[in-house]
Amino acid sequence: GVLDFNVTAAPDWVSFAPVTGTSSGPGMRPEVTVGIAGSAGFAAGTHKGSLRVTAQDEQGYVATQTVAVLVNVTEPSAPFWLRATDGLYTNMVWVEWPAMDGAVSYELRRGVLPDLGSAAPLVTVPAPATAYEDLSAAAGRQYYYWVRALNAYGYAGSYSLMEGGWRRLSPPLSITATGNDAGKVRVEWSAAAGWPTGYEVWRNESGGPGLRVGTTTGLQYDDVEATPGVRYYYWLRATNDLGRSASGP
Repeated sequence: GVLDFNVTAAPDWVSFAPVTGTSSGPGMRPEVTVGIAGSAGFAAGTHKGSLRVTAQDEQGYVATQTVAVLVNVTEPSAPFWLRATDGLYTNMVWVEWPAMDGAVSYELRRGVLPDLGSAAPLVTVPAPATAYEDLSAAAGRQYYYWVRALNAYGYAGSYSLMEGGWRRLSPPLSITATGNDAGKVRVEWSAAAGWPTGYEVWRNESGGPGLRVGTTTGLQYDDVEATPGVRYYYWLRATNDLGRSASGP
């Protein structure tokens, strides 16, 4: 004969994906796979519940039985490493981590202090991706990152260990140099983007940056060592405690 069956959840389950099917042959013992979705009401651990199984044969006879079920809810493991670039790029911080079993996405948090409690969610990255370009990071500022995996049932694992990273400073976009007929050349520029705390002034008569002639925390510098009547070219580097920019412009 043929046995039609269906499975429904008992009221104490948070949510349930119904399963129906047909089995035939001697013994008629169908294999039933039941999907139970997690939510905030399902904490990690072992949960007791029940399923009601209703079977009907081809003659119309109906039998119902309630079956006790144990469901083991596990959280994804914490990513066991996290990497973030230290001044490698001027437009972003590159953050990456390993793929974790059962993960469908990853939550990345970022802060300006080495404290997870003060960090804020930055982005949720869908699997299988395991990296993120943090284009919103300000140049020259230290950031701290944490990542954790989320599974298909909505469970989030523990966070990884902290990793620091920062985006390299860029040089100022404009620079002017005037004078050199009164014993000095005045060099002025616009502020570099991000978090610079100072500037290096470089000078040469041609070619590349040549000689560093001074440093300042302002947006101008008087080169009093310039020789009158000599044409000079100037370059700037933005600096802070994390490092310095390339020479520009």
